[in-house]
Amino acid sequence: MAAWIRQAEGEALGEGLIQIREAGIDPLEAAFATGVRRFDKSGEYRAEGALSVTEWLRSRCKLSGGAAAERVGVARQLEKLPKTEAAFANGDLGYEHAVVMARAAEHVGAAAVRKDEASLLQAAQTMDPGKFTGVAKSFEHRIDAASALAEANRA
Repeated sequence: MAAWIRQAEGEALGEGLIQIREAGIDPLEAAFATGVRRFDKSGEYRAEGALSVTEWLRSRCKLSGGAAAERVGVARQLEKLPKTEAAFANGDLGYEHAVVMARAAEHVGAAAVRKDEASLLQAAQTMDPGKFTGVAKSFEHRIDAASALAEANRA
């Protein structure tokens, strides 16, 4: 694929980029999330001297602290959001959309997200991550206005 991308042009290059995301990067991120969750639960990262799975990801997977923490958060929340986890694993949802869903679950609770998970997923599948973030924030505000206001004030 790398060699093909270096030579592709025009519309074919654009289609190649889409295929890399949809058939490569996003499905691998979904598998990575499953693996991170299992590794986190196992505690195996401690055998290498890491104090947390986030620290282990930073050092062993060459991720920044923020990227490692984000992936741990996504991995932990997806377990509580089965429809989101399935959509992500099936390629119906991109990584950035999964992050938005996981953050919503962190902010208002996975149970609240699960109640509206189907409609949130439908929105996610028709919007880019930026627009979907607005939908998720609106959802969070409806569920817990005080927390949404506090978060906005912190930002």
